[in-house]
Amino acid sequence: MVPHGPDQRERLRCPDCTATADTTGTGPAALTHDHTCPASAVDRAQRADDLRWLRANPGRTRTRPPSTAEKDALRMSTGAPRAVLRDVRVHVRAVGDARMLKFAYREGTIAYSADLPGGVA
Repeated sequence: MVPHGPDQRERLRCPDCTATADTTGTGPAALTHDHTCPASAVDRAQRADDLRWLRANPGRTRTRPPSTAEKDALRMSTGAPRAVLRDVRVHVRAVGDARMLKFAYREGTIAYSADLPGGVA
C-alpha cells in the first residue's frame, strides 16, 4: 500500500460550511458561503467597514491586513502557506461604485479582486 498525504481537495473547501472554491474566474477564488457561515459574516463586515472608510476618505487607498475569509480564499486558490498569508496586505480603493482589492506580499501582487455594483465580483 502506498501512503498518501492529505486530500488536496480539502484545501479548496471552507472548513465551516464546506463551500468549495471555484478557481475558474480571475479572482483569487470564488466562494459562495452559507449565509450563516462565520466566514460569510466576516466578509460582509469587512466589506461594510471598507466602504465606510472609503466614503470618509475619497480618493485614498486603505491598507489593512486580510480578513480571515480573505486569507481562506487566498489559501484555497494559491496554496500559499500560513507564513506568507500573515504578511499579506490588502490595498483597497474605490473605483466608481466598485471596491477594488489588491492582495500584496512584500513587493509583489498575489491577486486582485473587485466587488462590482449589483453583487458581481
